[in-house]
Amino acid sequence: MTELIQIAPVEKGYKKYKVDGIEIQAKKTPGGGWYWIILPDGSRIRHLTEVFERLSTPVEETKNGNS
Repeated sequence: MTELIQIAPVEKGYKKYKVDGIEIQAKKTPGGGWYWIILPDGSRIRHLTEVFERLSTPVEETKNGNS
């Protein structure tokens, strides 16, 4: 049986992105050289802006808040 991954509500300042079909949350650091990323399992990583922007696609929010 597969477990469902519960995606937390978007944290303040974070936006939704898709990387290889997986929805994540991320925001650019104040200096702009890195992204802080929250993975679906809740773990957090940091990634170079140039690479992250090449690999990710922003998820557009609809008016009712669904992606």
